[in-house]
Amino acid sequence: MPPATIGEMIQRIPPMTRFFILGVLLSAFATSNGVVAPQHLVLHYGDLFKKLKLWTFFTTFFYGGGFGQGFVWLLLSIYFTFTRVDEYYKQRRPDQMFMILFSMFSCALVSYLYNKVSPQGEYYTLLHQFIMCILWISCKLEPTVNVNIYGIFTIASGYLPFLYLVYDMLSGQ
Repeated sequence: MPPATIGEMIQRIPPMTRFFILGVLLSAFATSNGVVAPQHLVLHYGDLFKKLKLWTFFTTFFYGGGFGQGFVWLLLSIYFTFTRVDEYYKQRRPDQMFMILFSMFSCALVSYLYNKVSPQGEYYTLLHQFIMCILWISCKLEPTVNVNIYGIFTIASGYLPFLYLVYDMLSGQ
């Protein structure tokens, strides 16, 4: 039975998926309308430790830039990736929270170490890396499930992260 209202449709979205989509939407809205500058949402390790801007450790995982076509694909990616993980962890929310926090910490640690070896800049947005991490986990939970890519072809879920990695490399992301 289709949902009668938008509220019912939103309630059908699993909780962590809803939380992350709302966080990404709010950060895009806030930066696009000048409520907050993007520099206050992205991760800068100097400010994180010296000025104690501890919130940037979390907000960097919600900032994906402004509105546009790429933003729509980002939201779709978040929806489909997090929905699969939400369904798997439906009865084990603490395990899901640990997995998400561990993934965030791992992404931040890798970016910190990468910055020490090869300084490319000072500010980091880790949303795309975090989505790739969650995608990897969701695909390893069910590696044999077939996934339809844009209605063009079907691929086993275990190979999906590699396909996205090649796509990101070709598109320059």
